Amino acid sequence: MNELWLELFTSLNPSDFKRIERQCTLSLSDIEQEARLLCWQICGGHTNYDGKIGSFQSYIMGKLWGLARRYPHSYQSNLPHHLDTENHDMNDHLDYLFQQHHDFTNDPLVQLIAEEDQNASEQRNFQQQKLMQLMLNDKEKNFLSLSLSLSIKELSELYLLTPRAIRYRQQNLIKKINALQLK
Repeated sequence: MNELWLELFTSLNPSDFKRIERQCTLSLSDIEQEARLLCWQICGGHTNYDGKIGSFQSYIMGKLWGLARRYPHSYQSNLPHHLDTENHDMNDHLDYLFQQHHDFTNDPLVQLIAEEDQNASEQRNFQQQKLMQLMLNDKEKNFLSLSLSLSIKELSELYLLTPRAIRYRQQNLIKKINALQLK
């Protein structure tokens, strides 16, 4: 096992470690140490790594980029040296911030997360619409229970009817209930 995790570690690209170092406050040695630990964990079977999903290199680099996201540079530490002085131009700050924002929005990881959030939101909306459709299928039974808890305006929006049509349906339902009670 000692040789296997070392083999995994040496197969990783050291320039990737340097790219990660430029994006976070962790030192290169910290990043390398974390990569060594991940290699050891993979060899020992102590991770949720699954070879069917991707290579171990992509798993390790994904974990390391997650560290970079957790320990980003602060705004002040990223400022170019000419902006650190008190006599700086505010436009330089704005240009720098715009550039950093632009770099952040072009990040594929950020785009993937935004896309997954959008898909999850659409899925929730679809499930809610499906549930409402199922509720409205048995109209008489659900109309009665809903009219006890919702206002006429809410019912008209839900059933896509006018408030007058909702009141008419309520009156007919009351007549049916009264007729059943008299029998």
